[in-house]
Amino acid sequence: LYWSPSEKVFAEQEKLWLPILTWVGNILKIELKTTTGLDEPTENRQYGPAFRKIILELDDVQFAAFYVAASLMRSDILALALVKGRLSADDAFEAAFVEEIWQAKIWGIDEEAEKRRQAIHSELKEIEKFLQVNGKK
Repeated sequence: LYWSPSEKVFAEQEKLWLPILTWVGNILKIELKTTTGLDEPTENRQYGPAFRKIILELDDVQFAAFYVAASLMRSDILALALVKGRLSADDAFEAAFVEEIWQAKIWGIDEEAEKRRQAIHSELKEIEKFLQVNGKK
């Protein structure tokens, strides 16, 4: 929900994230607001209780996948979208790392950061397979 002040990165974030935020907002029945500042928009304070309810409805397989995906991507919204089949592992990865990927295109690839991203991407693909094998996707 915290978007880059850079116009080019913002455009990428908006393209990748706006459909996801609309989707999760519809599920939670709230309108999520984005910001380029450090303060949380007051409208988003309803998010916690509404999201908690959705998480409690996940079964054990979905919750395990959600937990690992959220830890990897640092995003509970993307993790939920992956678990619910709204996003593929590839799309979730791209959204989670949009700013890092953009920076790498501009400034060049940092080999260590690239290895870390690729390891996370591979783990997200494994989570997707785990969900498929267990009939959850």
